Amino acid sequence: MENHVNKEVDSMKRRRCLLAVLLAGVIAAMPVTQISFAAENTGIMVSEGESESETKSESESGSETESGSESESGSGSESGSESESGSESESGSESGSGSESGSGSKSGSGSETEEKDPNVPEGYKGIYNIADLAKIAENPDGNFILMADLDLSGTTYNSIAVFRGVLNGNKHTIKGLKTAFIQVLEKGSISDLTFAGAEVTGNGDTGVLANVIGTGKQDPIHLGNISVTGKVTGTGNTGAVAGLAKGSNITITGISNSANISGGTNAGGLIGLIQATDDQQSEANITITLSYNIGEVAGAQAGGLVGAVEIANLTTARNVEIANCYNAGVLTKGANMVGKVSAGNGRTILNKCIGIQLYYSDAAGMIGTAALVSGSTQTSACNVSNCYYYSMNPVYAFTDANFTTGTATALDDVQIKTQAYFKEFDFSTIWGLDEKVNGGYPYLRQTALLPVQYVTPTAGTVLLDSKTEGKYLITERDKTVSYAGVLNEELQSVTIPSQVEINGVTYNVTAIAQAAMKGNTKIKNVSVPYSVTEVGKYAFQGCTSLVKVSTLKYAKAIYQEAFDGCTSLTTIGTTSYRITLPSVEMIGVRAFRRVSKVHRVYISSKNLKTIKKGAFRECTGMTKFNVVSTKLNSLQKYALYGNSKLKTIIIRSSELTSSKVGTKAFKGIKSTATFYVPSAKISSYKSIFKSKGAGSKFKIKSV
Repeated sequence: MENHVNKEVDSMKRRRCLLAVLLAGVIAAMPVTQISFAAENTGIMVSEGESESETKSESESGSETESGSESESGSGSESGSESESGSESESGSESGSGSESGSGSKSGSGSETEEKDPNVPEGYKGIYNIADLAKIAENPDGNFILMADLDLSGTTYNSIAVFRGVLNGNKHTIKGLKTAFIQVLEKGSISDLTFAGAEVTGNGDTGVLANVIGTGKQDPIHLGNISVTGKVTGTGNTGAVAGLAKGSNITITGISNSANISGGTNAGGLIGLIQATDDQQSEANITITLSYNIGEVAGAQAGGLVGAVEIANLTTARNVEIANCYNAGVLTKGANMVGKVSAGNGRTILNKCIGIQLYYSDAAGMIGTAALVSGSTQTSACNVSNCYYYSMNPVYAFTDANFTTGTATALDDVQIKTQAYFKEFDFSTIWGLDEKVNGGYPYLRQTALLPVQYVTPTAGTVLLDSKTEGKYLITERDKTVSYAGVLNEELQSVTIPSQVEINGVTYNVTAIAQAAMKGNTKIKNVSVPYSVTEVGKYAFQGCTSLVKVSTLKYAKAIYQEAFDGCTSLTTIGTTSYRITLPSVEMIGVRAFRRVSKVHRVYISSKNLKTIKKGAFRECTGMTKFNVVSTKLNSLQKYALYGNSKLKTIIIRSSELTSSKVGTKAFKGIKSTATFYVPSAKISSYKSIFKSKGAGSKFKIKSV
């Protein structure tokens, strides 16, 4: 039985082998599409991707058949060297599992996970878009390079908390920052970057590049070739680059700023406050070179470059060095370079610096104030050499602070544009002079020159114009000014323009400012344009030589004591010995007091409502006073007091009452004077005028 079974098994095996051989022959003659089917249905393990299978690279049906070297199953087929399983297929050298496939050298899991930008230096990460900025925050010690301009306007940008690496701006621009780019720059380098149109606002230390640079340690920080435009507003230390720089190994070079800086404590065109700190590097200092500011700087303590410098009594001496820099920005306080210095073991050193003040400012030369820290053994807080300044303001002396060795040299407008006056300066590679660049003033060749834009200060600031030799008070920014006086106190004749152009901005001259010519005893003639609508308080007070004012044709208001004491004045207008006021609505307190040579006052305005107290008091030469306006409702006390020659008074208004005519309004006029008034008011006005000092002999008639 056992033998029978064995025989049956052997027989079955032989039949299976024979069947396999037959099937193999059939399969060999079938197309590739059938091979898979046959293999699938017979359980025979035939790999679909076997390049040298039983079908061979060049099959029995010919070298270029469907199963040949370029067939679907050949070397160039789906199963060949370029097929799905071949060297360039999904599983081959360029396939999903090959060297250049999804899992190969250019795939997500291969040796080259991303195609490398050949323009990105080795060891750097390229920043191409706003989303890439997050990569800096994720790796604060890394090296980065900006590969495109970025516009942050209208986006939510969170400042990079800390940075200690390298950022190469690659001469690109970041636009529209609303908050500091970096909160704290602990160490590292940032260069070749422009921040355009920044509108950064912050509490405490505030800057555009960073709120704070340095930690007080010796870690080196380098900032180079950075430009800032826009506006920065802070409550504490505020600057275009940073609010606070703290350390002893900080190098700042090639910085240009035109942003307006407004800080609560210390405000600087570049840095709000520099705190020099102690460390182990005896040669380490804080240096600023080849940098400039043309932006407006306002703060409790302001400096064109640095608001304040603090150097304590340190173990090792520290210096803050500023060289080959200039400021041409508007300053509310402080000085062109540094507003305030507090020095212990170290100094603020200035060399080859220029200050250009084209505005009426009380800024004081290179250094505003300086003092030695208590316990200091040194004799000076600042060293100044080869520094020059120009100011259009003739009032303030630009002397540097106490505890300063050396002085800055004053130059006039011609001298500061002349190379010969800067004997120690390098005009071949560092400085330049060109009448078409920077308004003709010196500029730095190596610094990215910002477009010339002297920032117009706010209302209340006095500008100076050498062409008209006048001062102008801004009443509305970029639009209107008041004439505020002469630059040359020896002038005898002045022509006030209707418009004036200062630093590229054209202003309409609409008024004569308060005290504009007060106390000027040289001026004799003033030509006033029709654009002037107001004459301010004390404008010509005490101008004892003033004879004629061309016109006040459109002046609506003449304020307190505007012409008080002009004892030589005979004419306002075109008619000699007469004051003509065609448009006035209000004449202020004592506005024309003691104008003793005028014979007649003709107020032809139809809109005059108020003549305030003492307005024409003691005009002892006046014989006739004529008011056309029917709207006059206030003639205050002493209005015409003491005019002994005044014999004719014409008043056309019916609006006056006893309470609207002040005490002694007519006291001291000619006793036989004649009043001309509306016929309906003769009776009532006679009683009022008599009670207000006109006396018993005056006459009153219908106008």
